[in-house]
Amino acid sequence: MLRILQSAGLDRTGTTRPLDGRVAIVTGSTSGIGLAIANTLAEQGALIVINGLGDEAEITRLCHDLS
Repeated sequence: MLRILQSAGLDRTGTTRPLDGRVAIVTGSTSGIGLAIANTLAEQGALIVINGLGDEAEITRLCHDLS
């Protein structure tokens, strides 16, 4: 798994954030509480999988904002 993360540029070993290397799937994460949770988890180092409804361009922008 580590090799896959490294090849994708997602290896976060050696960092100090508490959720580094963890993956979080956040439903309803394109607005409201779900988006706030996704932002908080991303700030703590988690890789985020978002899920929700909305405009495709807006969701793409959210993905970039979370990375």
